Amino acid sequence: MSEAQVKVVGFDELVSGSLDLAERVVKSATDEFGHVAESRAAAARARVPHVTGRMAAAIVGQVVNERAHVGIPDRTQVPYAGWVEFGGTRGRPYYPQGRYIFPVGLSADAQLVVTGSAVARREIGETRWKTPHA
Repeated sequence: MSEAQVKVVGFDELVSGSLDLAERVVKSATDEFGHVAESRAAAARARVPHVTGRMAAAIVGQVVNERAHVGIPDRTQVPYAGWVEFGGTRGRPYYPQGRYIFPVGLSADAQLVVTGSAVARREIGETRWKTPHA
């Protein structure tokens, strides 16, 4: 009686292709998240009060650590931004959820999910797996 033998073919190609796919999804999603962040930043810039325009000009959309961010990265440009956004002094009620920037940034959640899913589907669909060597 002979012993049965099993040979796995294509495992190395599967691992290599999967790593390449994951890298492409991360890169493409990060690029697309940047577009979403910038579109939400433009919406926030339109919503904030415009007295001098400095606060609106300071709002940016960017990707930080593969995550979309909308806000004012250099708060020294507009030290009053927190007061305008959240209130809480000089007779203005406190809004912990923010008035202009914070709500617009949070509203991007659904758009980011849709964008990330679309990127993943596109990259998976465009993947050409390497032919296994016997």
